[in-house]
Amino acid sequence: MKGAKSMPKILIVDDESGIRQVLNKFFKIKGLQTLEAENGEQALQIASSENCSVALLDMGMPGMDGLVLLEKLLKINPRLTVMLMSGRNDDEKIKKALELGAAGFIMKPFDFSELESTVISKLKNE
Repeated sequence: MKGAKSMPKILIVDDESGIRQVLNKFFKIKGLQTLEAENGEQALQIASSENCSVALLDMGMPGMDGLVLLEKLLKINPRLTVMLMSGRNDDEKIKKALELGAAGFIMKPFDFSELESTVISKLKNE
């Protein structure tokens, strides 16, 4: 007999604390559990110890950018749904992210109805 399904966890990775706080509050209101990382190294540590369902990655972080982190996260958890976020609409990077296995791309500033439909729909498809 299987146990109750645990609440899906969303990993929010962005070097700007304000963005992490806004996303954290938004998803908590929706009844979802969030984990936050301010850089790629923190995100990898969290992904190694927590079973996350979705990761939202800032594309342009110092150190390890979103594309490198995307590849590393998918090695840790191939079933992880990864969405990239950016304030710049860089078609080449978006195309590369999708080729590497990203599930989608979200523009900043966020359209919260799009964010909800995109991320929450991914969780429901698990």
